[in-house]
Amino acid sequence: VFLFGNKNYGEHLGYIVTNCPACRIDRIFSIDQRRQKFTVYFIPTVQYRVKQYMTCQSCGEHFEIADDLKTQIAERLM
Repeated sequence: VFLFGNKNYGEHLGYIVTNCPACRIDRIFSIDQRRQKFTVYFIPTVQYRVKQYMTCQSCGEHFEIADDLKTQIAERLM
């Protein structure tokens, strides 16, 4: 029986239109957030990591969003 561990949670936040570094053209990006929580007896107790990713809907490349850009991205979400 495992007493502790971690679990990943994901949620879709929305879409933005911006220039893709891979395509070099303005594209639609999907914005997703992934959170990792420490669990005790399968009950999430402490969140210890939050990352946001943007995925180009055209070429499929995904990029991690830097912490200082998260508020700017949140303001532009559709």
